[in-house]
Parts: sequence; C-alpha cells; structure tokens
Amino acid sequence: MIIKGRLVNLRKIRLDDIGYIARWQQDEELMKYYDESVFKTIDEISKGILNNLKSPERIDYMIETIGKKPIGTIALKRIDWISKNCEILIMVGEERKK
Repeated sequence: MIIKGRLVNLRKIRLDDIGYIARWQQDEELMKYYDESVFKTIDEISKGILNNLKSPERIDYMIETIGKKPIGTIALKRIDWISKNCEILIMVGEERKK
C-alpha cells in the first residue's frame, strides 16, 4: 500500500529497508531526539524491525521522495483500536531532507 503525497510518499517498510534504517538508527545525533532505544548492531535492528512488523499495536511506513529514495520513517505505535489513539514517531534520516 502506498500513500501518495505532493512531495513524498509513504509505503510499508520492507526487509530490504534495513540498511537505511540501520544507518539512521546508528546516528547518535538523530537518535537523541527519537523515542526509541538505539540499536547497536544490524542484527538487533533487524530483529526490532521484524518485531515491529508483526505487532498489532504498531504500523510502520517508509517515507520516500517522489523519486522513490527513502528519507525516513513514520510509525504509529501503541495503537489502541478501541479508544482510537496512538503515538506517532517520525524520523527523517537523510540530512539534506530535514
């Protein structure tokens, strides 16, 4: 599923996105503003992504340019389907797009 916008699109995160996400999550400057713990290894990051993709309380999307270049992620987490609320996490990992 793709959500198309004027400047960016959102699409479901795929396993081949791990390299981008790992690079961003290993950026200490970026992660000090993010609400999630910093993963140190590709293996830990991969496991975290797989767990997130399986969770019924979370939805993760890749933010990509119209030209399909990944620039960040957006996630809905702690989704409470009954109360209809959640937390939103946005991470723009590409320096030139911040």
